[in-house]
Amino acid sequence: MVKKLIFFLSITFLGFSQSINYAVLNNQAFVMNSVIALKASYLRVNDDLDFLNMRESELGTLSKYGSTIGDMSGYEAEIGFGLSDKDSIFLNFQEWNIDYGGSKLSNKKIELFNRFNLVSNQFSYINSLSFDIGYIMDFANRVEITNSGLMNSMIKKVSPNSDYSISDNGTILKNGSETTIYDKDSGNKISPSVAIDNLLSNSYYLKILAGKKISRRSILNLYSSYYYVDIQSDVKISKELLQNFSVANLNRSEHILNLGVSLISEFKYLIFEINYEYNKIYRDNLEYMNYSHNLDIAISKPITKNLLFFVSGKMMFQQLNRDIPYLYNQYTESQFDKKYGFAKFGLIYKIKGF
Repeated sequence: MVKKLIFFLSITFLGFSQSINYAVLNNQAFVMNSVIALKASYLRVNDDLDFLNMRESELGTLSKYGSTIGDMSGYEAEIGFGLSDKDSIFLNFQEWNIDYGGSKLSNKKIELFNRFNLVSNQFSYINSLSFDIGYIMDFANRVEITNSGLMNSMIKKVSPNSDYSISDNGTILKNGSETTIYDKDSGNKISPSVAIDNLLSNSYYLKILAGKKISRRSILNLYSSYYYVDIQSDVKISKELLQNFSVANLNRSEHILNLGVSLISEFKYLIFEINYEYNKIYRDNLEYMNYSHNLDIAISKPITKNLLFFVSGKMMFQQLNRDIPYLYNQYTESQFDKKYGFAKFGLIYKIKGF
C-alpha cells in the first residue's frame, strides 16, 4: 500500500512539473524531460489595449513629441528542447516595434540559454534546484529623431551652452536669425536630425532557480541571477547643429543582480502564472534610476493535450530601463521613471520527443 501511494504521488508530481514547462513565463526550476515545445506570440499595446491607462497617464506629457507615443507591436518565437531528464535548452527571438517621438525603435532580442537540473526530489524541502547559463543580444537599426522638441532637448543635454535650436519647420535658429540648409548638389532642403546609432548590447548571465510544490497543483519558484552587460551606442549630431560635436560614443558595461518569484497554479480548465522580478543595476557614473521591477501575469487554456492558448500582460514600473539596455545613458537617464507595459497573445505546442 505504501509503495502504491509513493508511486501515485511521484506520477502526480512528475506530470504536473512537466506540464508547467509548456506555460508562458519560463522561470521554473524544472526541465522538459525529452519534450520539444514551440511558442509563438503577438505583442501589442495601443489605446484599445491600454486598459490600465498607462500610456495616457504616464506618457501623456510627451504627446507633443508624437501622437502615438508608446504604441508597440511585435512578435516572439521560442523553441525549447528537453535534452534529457536533467537538461533543457531554449532559443527565443523577439522583436519590439515602439513609437517614440515620431520615430520607431525596432528592437530585436535573441536569447539562448541552457537549464540544468541539479536536484529533483518530490519529498525534499526544495523539490527542484536548477541553474541557467544564458546569453542575450539586443540590437536595432539607427533611429533618426526629427521632432524639433526632442532634438532641442537632446542638443541641450549634449551641449548645455549651445545657442542653437530647431524650429518646427526644420530651420536652425541662432541669436534670432534663421538658417535653412540645402543640399549643394540637388538643391533640396535638408531637415536637421539627431541619430542614435550602433545600438547593441550583449548580456551574459547565470541564474539559480529553486522550486517547491506548495499544493497539489501549485508550484512556487524562487530565482536569482547575475548579468554582465556590454553596451554600444552612439549619438550623432550634424555639424550644422553643433559646430564642435559630431559623435558621442556611449559604449559602457554594467552589472545586474536580480531576485524573482514565480507562482504557477493549474486549475481544471486554466493555468495561472504570476512572476515578479526586482533588478539592481550597477552602472558607472549613472546614478538615476539604477533599479527596476517588473510584473508578468499569464492565463493559459489547454485546447488539446499538446496545444495551449495564452493571454499575458507585462508591466514595467521603470519603463524600458532594464529591458533594452542600450537606451539608458547619460543623456536619457531621467526618461525611464514612467510605467509602461504591453499585452501578449499566443500559442504553445508541445511534441513528445525522444
